[in-house]
Amino acid sequence: MDAKNIGVILAGGVGARLSKEHKKQYIEINGRECISYVINAFLDAQSIDAVLVVENKERFLEGHVEKKYGLPCAQGGDTRNLSIASGIAYIRQHYPHCEKVFFHDSARPMIRADIINDIMALLDTHTGVITAQPITDGLGCKTNTPADRTQFYLSQTPEAFRFPVFAQYFDAQSNTVALSHHLPEDADVFHYAGFPYNLKMTYPEDIYLAELLLGGHFPQYLATLPKR
Repeated sequence: MDAKNIGVILAGGVGARLSKEHKKQYIEINGRECISYVINAFLDAQSIDAVLVVENKERFLEGHVEKKYGLPCAQGGDTRNLSIASGIAYIRQHYPHCEKVFFHDSARPMIRADIINDIMALLDTHTGVITAQPITDGLGCKTNTPADRTQFYLSQTPEAFRFPVFAQYFDAQSNTVALSHHLPEDADVFHYAGFPYNLKMTYPEDIYLAELLLGGHFPQYLATLPKR
């Protein structure tokens, strides 16, 4: 398949803080699995040619996503970076002409197609685009020394890159979680602040909040706001 823009959904997490019975990406939000919101956004995004889901070993062997959503899947590793490496290997084998890759966590259901399209378009002029949420609270330091919050941001998915460059520098054995930090320091990385309320399923109360936000018109309202 001559797909050049690949969306990768990372679904290897456990989410022990959220539920002992269910992995966080399969928690139901208003009767739908959390991952289904992410999948729908990817499928609705015109900038994505193909979608790949990187699952944990158990679900991969069950064929859960492939059977339920009809999407290709790759088996994840024991760490997040090993799972990303698995996704890279799959893309190299099945989508040899890939130019852009877009990563997002399956436990962040607020993602929308217009955000995906915005970020993918930015890759026309940047090597990478990362979600960099501004810190709006006071930023403290355990040593009680002043910290300038304007020099910091909250690093989240989605993260997107020109695939050949990212695949060249990505180190699966690294402990570095922020994907942009795998690139050289002088890489042209755009800090995207146009995705407020990028809720992640981490604690039980997050399910209640997600049901409120996704059950009404809040996502459509956010889509009408000016980009930051």
